[in-house]
Amino acid sequence: MHLNSPVDKAVFVEIAGSKSILNRLLIINSINKQKICLQPGSECEDVSTMLEALRALGLCYELCKHEIREIPEICCLFDKSTNDDIMINEAGTVFRFLLTRLALEEGGVFTLRVGEKLYSRPFLPLIHALQGLGADFEFPEDRAIVIRGKSLNGGRITLPANISSQFVTSILLSASLFKSSLEINFTPKYAPISSLPYIMMTLNLLKEFGVNCDFIEDTIYCSNTMPVFATEKLTVEPDYSTAPSFWVMGLLLQREIYVPVPHDESLQGDFAFSNILAKLGFEKNYEKQNEQHYLAFTGEFQHGLDISMRDMPDQVMNLVLLALFCQTQTIISDIAILRFKESDRIACLVQELKKIGADIEYLDERLIITPRELQDRPIELSSHNDHRLAMILLLLKQVLPSIIIDNTDCIRKSAPEFLSFFKNYL
Repeated sequence: MHLNSPVDKAVFVEIAGSKSILNRLLIINSINKQKICLQPGSECEDVSTMLEALRALGLCYELCKHEIREIPEICCLFDKSTNDDIMINEAGTVFRFLLTRLALEEGGVFTLRVGEKLYSRPFLPLIHALQGLGADFEFPEDRAIVIRGKSLNGGRITLPANISSQFVTSILLSASLFKSSLEINFTPKYAPISSLPYIMMTLNLLKEFGVNCDFIEDTIYCSNTMPVFATEKLTVEPDYSTAPSFWVMGLLLQREIYVPVPHDESLQGDFAFSNILAKLGFEKNYEKQNEQHYLAFTGEFQHGLDISMRDMPDQVMNLVLLALFCQTQTIISDIAILRFKESDRIACLVQELKKIGADIEYLDERLIITPRELQDRPIELSSHNDHRLAMILLLLKQVLPSIIIDNTDCIRKSAPEFLSFFKNYL
């Protein structure tokens, strides 16, 4: 990330590449083994853990340390004889994506080591779905999973609709390794699917690379076609799970903070948070620099919203922070999935914000925020080692400077550039 404006002018922030897209491309690339260069890359822990995991398997990538970071090429193929443990730590995306990928690596034996928090989060529905197709998993000790790769038939798979979209994506990304096409069904039948835009991101990427896949009613059909990159150099969208936090920062500080926006429709569902900001009454401001379009938001805090956040649960934290300063009540629904993140984000958010006098309750599956004056006092707020919670607490500290945050280093998991902003600019 770099800033190119002095303090008294608008700020233009360059965002790292989307970790969601990067990790999808890396899994696909571990299968098609084409020479690639992904621009920009990301130095977040979710991506670096994926790179380390793939290196442990004999795949060689390099994350360059210049302004537009690259992952230039694959140097070698899978080493099925590796005896090294693969350290996943708390990287949930890496963990879930690798479960399917390694289960299909015929002849390989792999041991994944998982962090304590991640091991307590949902993953067994994916294991059970793969076991139904013949996958071989063992659990020899706490937080260790041994995977014996084998050739698996495709066919019908059933997954829960309301736990994790990454179960679906994990299977789709490795679909070309199954012996036949896949049919993925959801239970309960016709139930709303949590984080659906992330599934659509995966499907759209696969279609772009030549895979025949469709989502018809509540069933996904996917062929076992090998995905092919049309070019060596792939441009990755900025990370729009992180970008909204800069918009929120600008609104809290009454500054114009611009982030790059796509020329076409974004693959990432979280970009739609820009529409929520507009519904809150904030004004969109566009600028253009070097052929790149940027967007910032300005305006006064007005009314709250009654809104479902099923499609972008990662942005609930940002919305709650804004809701604290709106003039009317905000009600957020369809967010039960937040209980299964790096922390129970609902309980932890309510617990921490109440410490500063916030009127926030979770009742009848709805998060209700009623604005009132907050207390700026030297009290410690806990991030619960959750990067999303730490980010909004760091934003809140810009308004309530007396509060103390126990840990902000966990932000490096998803957005090290966010921390750099505070160190280098504010």
